Amino acid sequence: MKPATRPTDIDPTLVDAIKLPNGDPRREIIGIWEQVGGSNDPDFAHGDYSKSILTFRNDGVLDVARFYGPRGEVRVNRQLTFRIEDSKLVLAATQGADAIATDLPLAAGPNGATIVARKPKSTVPTRLGYSAKPESIAIEGRTYKRIQPVVPPNPK
Repeated sequence: MKPATRPTDIDPTLVDAIKLPNGDPRREIIGIWEQVGGSNDPDFAHGDYSKSILTFRNDGVLDVARFYGPRGEVRVNRQLTFRIEDSKLVLAATQGADAIATDLPLAAGPNGATIVARKPKSTVPTRLGYSAKPESIAIEGRTYKRIQPVVPPNPK
């Protein structure tokens, strides 16, 4: 399955947190999130982007979409697996995925000038601090706003 081009391109059943059992800690982060605060430095994916969208899927896959250029004309995708363990977000490479360990030159600057998407800082697997609310998630100092869908929280 290829990563979504736009948030609406994803199969809605993949971001349906109701499919996860009550009490599953992933339930609160399933959905599509756009970064609204924090750095654009490299983290678990390439840095120096103009826009970042995370799609946490109920099959345990995280699609990372980073957009480059003045209008986000160039997109770089990274697909990882995720789980919640000891209140940490644990990210790992998907099966068969190549490690992305190099800077990427992209023709995304003004008038087609080359800009560089700096290589990810974190090697995977990695354990990240996070906190989640129904409409926002913070991961290592970056804040993301939920784009879709709004899901009911875990019952207490």
